[in-house]
Amino acid sequence: MEPYQDERYNFILWPVVAYVLNSAGQANYVNGITPDFTLSERNLISPLYPLGDTKEYLLKNTIAYITTGSMPDLPQAKEQTLKGKMIYNSLTRRSMNGIRLR
Repeated sequence: MEPYQDERYNFILWPVVAYVLNSAGQANYVNGITPDFTLSERNLISPLYPLGDTKEYLLKNTIAYITTGSMPDLPQAKEQTLKGKMIYNSLTRRSMNGIRLR
């Protein structure tokens, strides 16, 4: 670590720099790491728990995946969630029960 200090302000930064390699010895993470699973807390109705609490959404799912091989809150495939929900699609059907829609 190298300290960065700005005399105009009363602070010192100690940036931490790490060099990370994967199991194959590669370190090309310029665009980040693509996750194997996607979970989002944005639409949660349940309360948010503090980090480290085993009821916390992401930690609960991670522990479940490690211990059981499945995640309880992993969304179903998009095809499965749409199945049976679409009643009428105005883009593909222009009339309904003899009534012409414009």
